[in-house]
Amino acid sequence: MRKLILQSAFLFIIFSVHAQKYELTSPDRILNAMIEIKQSVSVTLAKEAKYVVRLENISLETSRNDTENAEYKIQKVSRRSIDETVKPEIREKAASLANSYNELEIRFRNDQALTFRYRNGKIMQSAVPC
Repeated sequence: MRKLILQSAFLFIIFSVHAQKYELTSPDRILNAMIEIKQSVSVTLAKEAKYVVRLENISLETSRNDTENAEYKIQKVSRRSIDETVKPEIREKAASLANSYNELEIRFRNDQALTFRYRNGKIMQSAVPC
């Protein structure tokens, strides 16, 4: 019985320390972002399976004075894929524009969110308090 309790505790510690990893690809499948969340947030960007750049220790800074930013506990992860044609009201260069992107939003328990969006071969990042 004691051995079973120790094994269960060991497995719990391993899973709680384990990093959470998410992947986001561009609509044309050429670009890829791997997001890893432990005590900090890091992102690895790749083009056609070749690593291009790695961003580490991404932090969220807001006007609120709280110490919860040190730990990123995830509340919810949501994904969206949009592929639509937009007709601008003022047509300067084109009568219609393609709006195509894949989005990954990570909401944390401290009422903050981090959103990654691949659009037309570019990655966009925004961090907002909820």
